[in-house]
Amino acid sequence: FYCYAEDYVEAPSTAHDGMDIEAIEDTLLTLQTSGPIFEEGGWLCVAGRPCNITGLTGEGLTENDRVLVRTDACPGICECNGTEDGARKGSSCSTVSRDANVLVPAAGEVPDKTDPNGAWCYVDDGACSDGQLSKLYPNLVLSYKACLYDDAAGSTAPPEGFPDNGVATQTTPQATVEFTLHWRDLDCERLVGWAAYVNEFESRMWLALNTALSDDYQKKDLTYEYIVGTKIDECFVDVFVTVPSDATATDAQTTLRKGIADWLTGELVMRVTSSALIKNCFTGEDHTVTLKNISDPVIALEPVPGTGFMWGSDPLLAPGAAYHLCYCNGTETSCETERDFGLEVGLLHVAGPSAAQIASTVTCIGGLPCEVADFANHAAANGSRLVALPDTTKGCAWTPSSPADDGIDGFLNYGVSDTGGVYGSYYIWGAGDPLVVESGTYVLCWCGPGVKRTRPDIETDVPYHQGGWASPCPSARPTNGHGFLAPAGYLVVTGADPQGTVSCSIGLNCVISGVTGEGVQGGDQVAVLRVCGEEPPNSDRYEWTTLAPGADTTTVTTTAATTWSTGLDKWIDGGWLEWGPNLSTSVLNSIGIGGATGRAMWGFPNFGYSVPDSRAGYYQWGGPTWAYAGEYQLCWCGGGQGDNDLAALLERWTLGEGEWCSLPEHYLVPMGTLKVVGPSVLPTQSQVFRCVRRRACEITDFEGTMPDGSKLLISESACSSAEVPTGSPNEGQSLPSDDGTTFSWGSKEGTFQNPGFYRLCWCASVVDCYSAEDYTAYAGLLQVKAPTAKLEKHWCALGQACNITGLVGMGLHNGDSIAALAVCGYGEFSSKFTRNGVSTATFGVGHGFTMPPATEHGVFRICWCAGETLCYSATDFDTDVGALEVGGPDASAVYVCYEWQPCSITVKGSLLHVGDMIRVVPSGADCATTALSTSGPELIDGFPHYGVAYASTDGYEYSFGEELVRTDPGLYDLCYCSYEYSPDTCQSASDFYTPGGTIRIATSAEYQYATRVEDPSERSFDPLYGIILAIVLPCIFALAAVVGWGRNRVFRRLVPGGGKTRVRKLEISPPHQKGPPGKDGNQAAIEGGGDDDEDAEPEAPPLFKPREGFAALAQKANKETHEVKQILEIRLAAPGTTSATVPPPYQKKGKILNAHISDIPDFRSERAKRRAARRARGEDSESEQEQDSDMADHSSMNSQSSPEPLANSAQSGLDAFKLGGQQSSTLEMSQRMSALDSSQALRDTANSKTMKNMRSSGSMMSMANSRRAQKNREMAFLDAGPRPPGLNVPSRVVTSSRLLDVLDL
Repeated sequence: FYCYAEDYVEAPSTAHDGMDIEAIEDTLLTLQTSGPIFEEGGWLCVAGRPCNITGLTGEGLTENDRVLVRTDACPGICECNGTEDGARKGSSCSTVSRDANVLVPAAGEVPDKTDPNGAWCYVDDGACSDGQLSKLYPNLVLSYKACLYDDAAGSTAPPEGFPDNGVATQTTPQATVEFTLHWRDLDCERLVGWAAYVNEFESRMWLALNTALSDDYQKKDLTYEYIVGTKIDECFVDVFVTVPSDATATDAQTTLRKGIADWLTGELVMRVTSSALIKNCFTGEDHTVTLKNISDPVIALEPVPGTGFMWGSDPLLAPGAAYHLCYCNGTETSCETERDFGLEVGLLHVAGPSAAQIASTVTCIGGLPCEVADFANHAAANGSRLVALPDTTKGCAWTPSSPADDGIDGFLNYGVSDTGGVYGSYYIWGAGDPLVVESGTYVLCWCGPGVKRTRPDIETDVPYHQGGWASPCPSARPTNGHGFLAPAGYLVVTGADPQGTVSCSIGLNCVISGVTGEGVQGGDQVAVLRVCGEEPPNSDRYEWTTLAPGADTTTVTTTAATTWSTGLDKWIDGGWLEWGPNLSTSVLNSIGIGGATGRAMWGFPNFGYSVPDSRAGYYQWGGPTWAYAGEYQLCWCGGGQGDNDLAALLERWTLGEGEWCSLPEHYLVPMGTLKVVGPSVLPTQSQVFRCVRRRACEITDFEGTMPDGSKLLISESACSSAEVPTGSPNEGQSLPSDDGTTFSWGSKEGTFQNPGFYRLCWCASVVDCYSAEDYTAYAGLLQVKAPTAKLEKHWCALGQACNITGLVGMGLHNGDSIAALAVCGYGEFSSKFTRNGVSTATFGVGHGFTMPPATEHGVFRICWCAGETLCYSATDFDTDVGALEVGGPDASAVYVCYEWQPCSITVKGSLLHVGDMIRVVPSGADCATTALSTSGPELIDGFPHYGVAYASTDGYEYSFGEELVRTDPGLYDLCYCSYEYSPDTCQSASDFYTPGGTIRIATSAEYQYATRVEDPSERSFDPLYGIILAIVLPCIFALAAVVGWGRNRVFRRLVPGGGKTRVRKLEISPPHQKGPPGKDGNQAAIEGGGDDDEDAEPEAPPLFKPREGFAALAQKANKETHEVKQILEIRLAAPGTTSATVPPPYQKKGKILNAHISDIPDFRSERAKRRAARRARGEDSESEQEQDSDMADHSSMNSQSSPEPLANSAQSGLDAFKLGGQQSSTLEMSQRMSALDSSQALRDTANSKTMKNMRSSGSMMSMANSRRAQKNREMAFLDAGPRPPGLNVPSRVVTSSRLLDVLDL
């Protein structure tokens, strides 16, 4: 401190000079006290971030010093001065009352009365901040604080949010390397005046310095101070490099020195000048800059001990305010009481929401932009933000429970506001978008940008609130909330509380009451929307007014397709406008008839908005609800209350046209779900269901939201005055539904008098539904199904499927069926039809049926069964709809007419009628198909009367007139027309649709054959022949078997050997083959002296001679002819010899039969002799004449083919045979047999020629007769000769016929 004084003396006549300025300066004396220097600018911390200060200056500061934060002034020299008043009070701190009547208590005693404000004492005037004059002793100043400073430090006025009651600890110093950059042509003041410039400048310098420093250094380790030079283009930048704990300051200093000496200067200039943004701060030529000098890096401790303090590493949660920093000399005191912190060194500014703001509540209207204006704060900056969080015990320290937890569902930007404006006093969310969240109270937390420096600001520093901060708050709150931890009060979003699901009924006024919520008041409104804030799409409007299935997805989910099983559309034209109550035009317009836009959901009165009501939480629409049954969204619109000025908001932000709460976009706040309970109804469409008359009635899949237990009523008038139709089951009332979609009227059949459409009415109260008056809501239509008129009499062709058409009724469809029965609804199905007489197909939406073919003609009843039933038995077909007659021509019959003749036919069939007609069509033409074609069947050229028969006079006889058939022969089809059942009385080609059979046009030759004289009729007894043969033939076969057995026994007796010999075939053996000694081969054969199988049983001869083929017989005949020819040639060649050698062909089985030419009999002479003898006796009968004639023919043939020597040899043989009876030797017998063999050869030769002649004449019968005659003659010849007397053979066995049989074998 210094001072000077001058004595004031009036100016004498001569001037008196006092001390001049230099003399005064010479008196200047500097007194430097120990301790800190008061900092006018103070320090800055940000709420929600750790707080520490550096740059405390002064003399004698040590590491033992402390500072304390107080909300009031530091103690200073506030202490008791020891002055007593007249009552001996106030010299020291005491709680005794200042009342004059209260005496000072003795030591250790309690005063009779205490001061309500606590202990007090007298102090010097101005020493204490709370000093006040005593009322009893006005010359004394008392203070209460003076008595509090002896308490523990921070106990009297602890600041909220500071740790350790505001007592700070010293910051642990770190080593730093410091150097200064001397820039020329750089406008330092302009550079630091804009945060964007200085951030870019520091980033460029960091890129250059990072090259010199190692990776252990981060950008945060560098801090800068800017000092404006004496010239505008001169700027000094002090760089402080904080050395990390794992590095050394010496290494950093060495590295920087080397870089500065070698290349760092140029690197810094290059990096800085490469920024187009920084060039705006360059003042050199062409916006250039020069780095004039870099000072030598020096090592220092930062902060210097005793100059830096911190309040822990946790975020500071103190309200935004200016706090007093009180200093304690730790060297002189223990720094334990508040009095020790008596020296104030400056103010600590905590940037953030004020205490008043922290305790305040901000209200925003749901559905409107949310603004927080006049945000109470201290030293906040424009880079600040607010965040809204759920109101929990964690406050601003709230953390999400899962990654999907966004905090407040639907809050804009997850609750984080835009950056603050007006120095941190104005905040808004989403750039003015409406706030649509659940109403309620939320916690507001503030984020301020981190401070750029911890030392006090100097003149060249950019103030914090103007952008002198490190970086703005992020747009997203970190998960741990870092930066967004400072409490900033509460945010109340008004709106109705969620109501869950609210129900309203079809046809009734919808009322919602008792709604609560933040800021709910009278005048609020509710709209029914699909999505809050959005106008219902045109597709919703179109479907509600016209029901156009297939449009865009909407609430209307109807099924409008016709199904094959019912043939009934689920929805049909005509809705509640036609079948429901009569409503006024104004009500209809407000409901939505007319399709006005700018409204809420169609079907709700008052354009879908509730009517304003003065009662808070009460909403109603003022008319019946005719919306489509389903669920909708209730959306709330507030009346304008809250901290936000509605008018200002509407003016500042675009919130739609018109008055507030008059458009769907004003209703943004969801309030709950509105469920329209009841049947699904539409103004122009209705659900329709079907029941069958004379059947129990039940309907299913009723669309709507009807609750369990709902009931329906059948009415033939409007539901408000329901009238139950006659014949309704259960008096028209359904049984309570189990699920709200299926309704039944019980097991009783409905005998509705008139089939047709009836209204279905719904009882909204569900529980009180007893009379027709309770069913007031229109629900849909019920169609009672049944035929309404009987069919006319129908006709079907026998054996042909046919169509029955023309059935008329209500609700008919292609699932219905008919059956042909004797009586409808009784008995069993008809057996006179295939498929039980039940129709096989239905067409024309139930108006036509295809019947299966009938197997018998007759008259039947046509019985109908609805497709909604099983139609399983004949009793299901209980509705009589007409008669059916089955008859017509036989389609399988074939009729014949002849070309070039008139044509008339008699048609086979049944139940044919007078006037019926037939026509001829090409073969293969289908009568039904050609009848349906426009051109009709093809005409048959040349057929009389164009192929159409004249109308029958009796139904069976049909004639094509007297004209002749001139068409080509072949097959043609007939198509039949029944005159009685033909719509056009058989005048159109379409009437000939029944097959009538086939007609064959035969040729003229067939006509001649068919018209010939008829053959004699069969004899009546012809069938007896077969019976007789069946009896006689078995007897003949049995007799032949017996005879064969007997002949076998005789032959065994005939041949010597005791029956042990085997009958062998006699063969002519060549002479050189010898038999047993003394016998030739032929004799051995007769006697049975064979070599093989002597002990074998003899075989019985076959009953039937095997038949040989024609070719085999011819070959055999040629062979025998050749053999005979050889024999004759040999004999003719050697006349007079007694024996000849048999040629090789006659050598068989080693046996030789000597043949003598003289043994061959002369058949001609012998016959002539016998014939002459018989004639002489008169015994020549007719048969013998015939035989003679045959023999003559045979002899003539033989004479023509045989030479004369042969005849002589035969005559010699015959003579020898006759004379043989006088000889008894076996040789003579052998010779006789040889002669017979020769005669056999002659016979075979003659027979072969005879057969050839017979074949040439073509008469096999003559050949057989000739063979028999020849056999007879041979037997006669043998019988005529005498038997040798020496031959011991029974006469009953050895006969000519038997011998011939042996020879044949």
